[in-house]
This record gives sequence, C-alpha cells and structure tokens, in this order.
Amino acid sequence: MLLSTFEEGVLPILSLIMTILKKLDPDICNNINDTLQGVPEFALSWVLTWLAHEIESVKIIARVFDYFLCSHPLAPVYVATSVLLYYLTLRSYSTKSKLSWISKMML
Repeated sequence: MLLSTFEEGVLPILSLIMTILKKLDPDICNNINDTLQGVPEFALSWVLTWLAHEIESVKIIARVFDYFLCSHPLAPVYVATSVLLYYLTLRSYSTKSKLSWISKMML
C-alpha cells in the first residue's frame, strides 16, 4: 500500500531506531532524544539507500544488498541502529558532537 505522505511512510520506520535504542541502551537513547528532539532524521539516508552512499567498497555494498534482499524488510533499520550504537559506544565524545558527525561516518 502506497502511503500519501512522507511522514506516514518513513518517519514511523525511523522512529523504530529510537525504540530499539531505548531497549538496548536507555542512556544513549535519552541523550539522542535530548539532542534531536524527535526522529533520528540523520539515519534517513542510511535506511533509504541501504547504506550504499556511505560505503566506499563495491564488494561490501554488494554483501549489504544481498543481506537486505534476503532478510526482514526492517533489516536496514536494524543495521542502522547497530552501526549507530556501535559508534556511539566506541567514541568518547559528547552526544552532541557525535551527532554532528554521525551521519558522515560509516563502515
């Protein structure tokens, strides 16, 4: 079913990132909510393009696409959440500075 607006289609999917983060790490989720004031729009391009514009290696992009094609339709959301959580726990920066570069980094 085709939805009539962007907000009806994509934003609920992006909000799943925050729901998953809340289950996995409530502190990081609260920090992101305080910083973003809502939906993690920085992850929009990750979900819509299946990370293709962020990954430089064609070989890795092909593997990511293979995985997404043969898995659950929300697999791009799960992977985006995993990558986000990985980088946020890996770095020791404050959440605000993390979010300023988080959309520019990837694998």
